[in-house]
Amino acid sequence: MKHNIRSEMRKSMDALTFSQEQKRDMIHRLTVQAGRQRIPEKKRGRSKLPFIALAAALVLATLTGAAVYTRWSSSAQGSYKPSQQIREQAEKSGLSVMLEETKGTENPSEVLTVTDQGITVTAVQSIVDNYRGMLVFRVEGFDLPEAGRPAAFFDGYPTIDGSWQFWEGAWAGRFDDGLYFSRDGYTYADGSPAKTDENGDYVEAYQAPDGSLEYVISFSFRGNGADYFGKEFEIRFTGFGQDADVAKAVSETTKTVEGNWTLRWTLTGTDQNLVAQPDLEISDGHIVKEVEITPLTIRAVVQTNGYYDGWETLEHYPPSIKGVRTKDGQILLCASPASEGYVDQEQLLYEMHASSSQILDVANIDAIVLHKGWEQNADGETVQLYQFVPVG
Repeated sequence: MKHNIRSEMRKSMDALTFSQEQKRDMIHRLTVQAGRQRIPEKKRGRSKLPFIALAAALVLATLTGAAVYTRWSSSAQGSYKPSQQIREQAEKSGLSVMLEETKGTENPSEVLTVTDQGITVTAVQSIVDNYRGMLVFRVEGFDLPEAGRPAAFFDGYPTIDGSWQFWEGAWAGRFDDGLYFSRDGYTYADGSPAKTDENGDYVEAYQAPDGSLEYVISFSFRGNGADYFGKEFEIRFTGFGQDADVAKAVSETTKTVEGNWTLRWTLTGTDQNLVAQPDLEISDGHIVKEVEITPLTIRAVVQTNGYYDGWETLEHYPPSIKGVRTKDGQILLCASPASEGYVDQEQLLYEMHASSSQILDVANIDAIVLHKGWEQNADGETVQLYQFVPVG
């Protein structure tokens, strides 16, 4: 499988500060026509105080391989490159749940795997914190289309306790294409450089060695994600097919297999977080009032020195979140801000969310990192300046 127009857009974004998953989601949005989305778009923004929906939620991945998963998937390992310690922490805290391994008698109505039309869909893993979630499904028995990309179809939105209104701002679903971005360029799950064809397009690797595929869904919660823990999540796949390019930046989605794969289970996650009220002035009367760090999200509330109207035109608040600093001084850069906007215009409280580019060890963070400006170093290179807001 090969990129064409998507590859061109992917390469053009490599120089920007978007994460691998944000690039994929933006490419998906740009190349799929409005009326052909497999999952319908929801109007973005909060009901009372709109946020700028600037990027889709982090897409994490999960387990892969044979019928019983014994390790994290190539997509999770390729995207986040978590150490063994981080994987163990994620599972111990409840952030990462191997669904097939935890099925028990607590919810006898759980359905984690369904076979129809010779295709088996299995709910494999969830990675969920207070702000966002990722769900991974294994699809077996579906042959890759000869042209285009594999596509999945659904019966409306997934639900929690019968309501689809648990998410807000961003929703994305895709088959994992096996390409992972790093500072050294695109690689496959094993770390080898991604191959390109005669046109310079990256060659995708959708299938695992056993022929299975992974479908990944990511979303942001409406409100506090912990409010949904312990409730029943349900999703209904209605078919599979292909998403093929028919013109430049235009694709057509076709369902080739129709059926019913309805899965449900009790949603769980972690409410682990680190909260601080630094009350620190960062520049020209702008004051950081609150900071929160979760395994997947960095949040900051700033009291601006006047009304910032840039957010109305989708402009980032200048001291944007760039990452975190660990207690040993390491700077972990994150993706571009996921959402931002005023939560209290009278008090001029401006809230920013950023998706972490890796799973964070919350207890090992001592500061968040904000953009400060740019300068030229001794070699004449333009480098970014940071400012740090202590959280411990």
